Amino acid sequence: MGIDIPTGSQFTGFEGGSLALLVGGGAAMAAWLLLFAWRWFATFPRMPDAGPETTDLGPEPPAVVNLLVNRWRVTRTSMAATLVDLAARRYLGIEQYGDDVVVRVRDAPSPGDSLSPYESQVMDWVRSRATGRSAPIEALDLGDPGEAGAWRKRFSKSVVNDARSRRLARTRWTRADWTLLGIVLAAALALLASAFALSRLGESRDSTSDSFAPSDWYWIGAVTWIAAMVGLVRLRDLRDTPAGSAACARWLGVRQYLRSRDAFDDLPPSAVTVWERYLAYGVALGAAQATTEALPFAAADPEVAWSRTTGTWRQIRVRYPERFGFGDAPILVLLGGLGRTVLFGGIAVFLFPIVLPATWGVARDMLRDIGETDGRILALAGFFTGIFGLMGLYIGIRLLAGLIRLVRGALDVNRSVALEGNVVKTWDGRVAVDDGKVTETVALRFPKGMPATSRGDHVKVMRSPHLWHVRSFQVVERAQPSAAPAVSATRAAAAATAAPAALTPALLREITGLDLAPMASASQFEGLSFPGASSQRFGDGNGNEVGVARYSVKPGLSGIFLKALTAMPGRAGATVDGIGGHAWWLGDKVLLVEDDGQFVAIEAEFAALDSSARLAVARKLAEAELALPAVSP
Repeated sequence: MGIDIPTGSQFTGFEGGSLALLVGGGAAMAAWLLLFAWRWFATFPRMPDAGPETTDLGPEPPAVVNLLVNRWRVTRTSMAATLVDLAARRYLGIEQYGDDVVVRVRDAPSPGDSLSPYESQVMDWVRSRATGRSAPIEALDLGDPGEAGAWRKRFSKSVVNDARSRRLARTRWTRADWTLLGIVLAAALALLASAFALSRLGESRDSTSDSFAPSDWYWIGAVTWIAAMVGLVRLRDLRDTPAGSAACARWLGVRQYLRSRDAFDDLPPSAVTVWERYLAYGVALGAAQATTEALPFAAADPEVAWSRTTGTWRQIRVRYPERFGFGDAPILVLLGGLGRTVLFGGIAVFLFPIVLPATWGVARDMLRDIGETDGRILALAGFFTGIFGLMGLYIGIRLLAGLIRLVRGALDVNRSVALEGNVVKTWDGRVAVDDGKVTETVALRFPKGMPATSRGDHVKVMRSPHLWHVRSFQVVERAQPSAAPAVSATRAAAAATAAPAALTPALLREITGLDLAPMASASQFEGLSFPGASSQRFGDGNGNEVGVARYSVKPGLSGIFLKALTAMPGRAGATVDGIGGHAWWLGDKVLLVEDDGQFVAIEAEFAALDSSARLAVARKLAEAELALPAVSP
């Protein structure tokens, strides 16, 4: 028993061998689709378990680290991390005056340092926005959406190329994937072409030397195979490598260390002078909340949210799925999936095999009327391959989408799971809730009539397990309103009364033996920018400069800042005994002293002195400053 479709041509219908080949080809094509789906999900980047807590920074730059810990995807946070890293490497300076943050272009990068293409892109952007070599942080906004999108795309491409060159990332499809997918698809197309050829589909009764021959189906199959493999190339994506997974695990250990440091998430961008590259990596890893939110590159990123559900700030990713009935009632998705499956399944099984040969016969008759030639027949075959190939692909995709809807709807009928946590993001009518157990969450779509909510609310949601359809929603506790915007500990310290610096040219001459005059940029204390501190700077134009800053904080606030300093790894700062209550020697040039809530910072840059000699001079200057009466906060 065969499938007989009279078309007025030499087509004899699918029967016997042609029917067996047609069924085999269809089965092989279904196998190829299943194989493709399996390899797609099997090659999805997997996050490794975090390594042990560590302070050791690897060779990867912050932008590449951001890619690794975000499932091999570059986020906007990587741009902010790159900016902070450039400041840590002295290409830029980040200074804070009260609530104002200023970025300055500097000419003294670390010796032997060089910039990658994406780092140069950030530097060029800062230079383009800096007037007089400085700009407020708000001026670094990327502008309109079109310009910003192109800028981020170029940045992300450069970061991906860097990750590939370091063998930390690779394309999704391996050589084995290409070989297996190519062989199965070729077998499916060969069986279908053989079925069409054996049934003489498309062959005219009045055969001529230039008429369509059964063997032409093999040429059409070859063209279809090439087009499909080219389409796979356009689906390239990143995935992990063994080296990338190992590096990711190590950086997750660094993130655990940074998140365990008290007050690290409250550090402002100007703290890069103290924490150096650790702050840049904290931004890349999602462990430096205050710095990240203060920088424009990562502002208003719908895919990033900050959560304190676990008690400490952590950055999580937010997804916004739309397809396959997401957010809709399961029964409606089930019925819609059933209707799509019946409709497109019927088209694929019954209507398509009738329309294809009938249309081919009409087209051949029209071509015969105007005169057949080899070129015209080849063009017609190519046209049919493209048009009906796209139609078949479209029908197959819609059929698969219908089946997915059907299964997801059936699985979710009368089933619910509870989600309880804090609202961490509201965006375009969607709400993301973090329960403190995941690093990635899904933004819910609330049906009409649900109560309004805002960031920080503690909520309880009943949703379906696969479609995330919200069945009920309850605000357990509203976020506590504040009379003023929340500020970090260091910003609170900036509100304290600043003390006047005590250094004078005469005192400097007595201590250093040098004639140092006040510099015009007296307010720019580059070594350690204390927000809210008054400062002075002196120099002689021969590479000898001294800066001093002093301010006082209210009781209790100094301890928070001290925890951040004492948590620094040893190579970022060394303790100094015998002066004040606590003292640190930072970067071989800055002496920071705390004594009963009074903070004094001395920056000593002398061209002819080594580190120990600079420290000795800085101690004398700090002692002279601390000899003045304390300033009340």
